[in-house]
Amino acid sequence: MSATPAPLPDKFGEVVRLYAAGKTLKRIAETLNIPEEELREWPERHAERWDADLNLQHDDQSHETGAEFRLLLRRLMRSEKEPTQLSALRLMLQLHIANFRAARSAARD
Repeated sequence: MSATPAPLPDKFGEVVRLYAAGKTLKRIAETLNIPEEELREWPERHAERWDADLNLQHDDQSHETGAEFRLLLRRLMRSEKEPTQLSALRLMLQLHIANFRAARSAARD
């Protein structure tokens, strides 16, 4: 018979989001008015869910960073300076090639 996981505390998702954004558990406890000692137990007490939610937050941050990078490259491709345009185009092509290779590799797995 497997043990039933402990119910998730209120504000669990918000705590994980703030932690993934770089806030310390001490600062999160102060901000959300949660006892720090209790909050420090959450990552271990709810390890499976903590890890999964933290990974999702990191994935979201990676996608957001990638999108911002692509916007910047598009802006640089429209620069009036040809060397800047060429550098941005080169980076964009490298990005597309890397994404293509990663997708092809994932399809094989």
